[in-house]
Amino acid sequence: MSKSVVFLSSISWGMTWQRHHEWAVGLAERGWQVQFVETTGKRIPPPLEILNRWGRKTGVERPIPEGITVHKRQIIPPAWGWMRQVNRSEIKRFANEINLQAGGVVDAVVVHLPTWTSLDLMREISPKKTLYDSASLFKELKGTIPTLDEAEKEICRTVEKVWADGPFLAKHCKKQGAKKVSVVGPGVHFRRWCGMEQGRTPIKTVGYFGMVRREDLNLSVLRGLPKHGIGVRVVGPDPEGLLRGSDVRWEPPVSPKDLPRALAGVDALILPYKGTRFTDGIVPAKTMECLASGLPVFVTGLSSLIDNPAFIPIEGGVRKVANAIKGHNESDKKRASRWEIAKENDWSQKVNLLEAALST
Repeated sequence: MSKSVVFLSSISWGMTWQRHHEWAVGLAERGWQVQFVETTGKRIPPPLEILNRWGRKTGVERPIPEGITVHKRQIIPPAWGWMRQVNRSEIKRFANEINLQAGGVVDAVVVHLPTWTSLDLMREISPKKTLYDSASLFKELKGTIPTLDEAEKEICRTVEKVWADGPFLAKHCKKQGAKKVSVVGPGVHFRRWCGMEQGRTPIKTVGYFGMVRREDLNLSVLRGLPKHGIGVRVVGPDPEGLLRGSDVRWEPPVSPKDLPRALAGVDALILPYKGTRFTDGIVPAKTMECLASGLPVFVTGLSSLIDNPAFIPIEGGVRKVANAIKGHNESDKKRASRWEIAKENDWSQKVNLLEAALST
């Protein structure tokens, strides 16, 4: 009989770089019965948006890989205690539905967002194994649910294992009461990315892929580099039009398999983040994809990557960043080291780790 796993996450199934998608698909390919559950998010939607969502059909409209069930159930975000009480009966029904589909017993639950909804669902499901995947310091993000920190403490104390994206989050989770914490960073489809490397110098164009957001990206660097003779190409969602009117070449998001082709021709990649308390806890999901490309990877504002010799950290304003990019030169040995790190973090290896963690 196949084992069953439930992923509790509010991140949309269609998010291009969501690692739970990779884990879910990887386990399904190995014979696990996988249920992907979209619980409540980290923010409180406006009242009108809640009303518009309520009663919407369960499930998603995009194709679902074989062996995976995706649930969407509208539950009130539990910002305050009374909301949690309102949700209780609905959560019981939802948990019964999940258990029934798993044949009565769920072997493992993986929690992503540390909300009371995730905790209550996990407890009602009563799995054999539990794992909390800590990927961000959500409490430092503006507009998040006030009780997020309390819920995370309870989750850290409740689950058997915690995985953290990097050392900063590992320390944070230990302070929250977690007993067994491991650092497990992002993964990559290595073969998909390893053909990008061009080896061109000097660097004339840098690329960035991912969501364009003012809360964590250093937009002054992205928008300012073209004024200093460095072309910038961005591939990904820009819902607020933050790059509109700039000299940045922006392209809409593409599927994960098409990303290397969309970035073809850039001489280097850049991770232009702000240095904030929130970004202290970020190891971008695209980290290993950047290394697998073989291209130089410049980083601003990410303390999690400053001491990693595979990356090129730069401090200061856009002029300093531009000068560092223009003056960069490196050996073939440096490029090879990036490939070796990426190979060790191929998604097949990450799924091996997860399967072992959920089985023992």
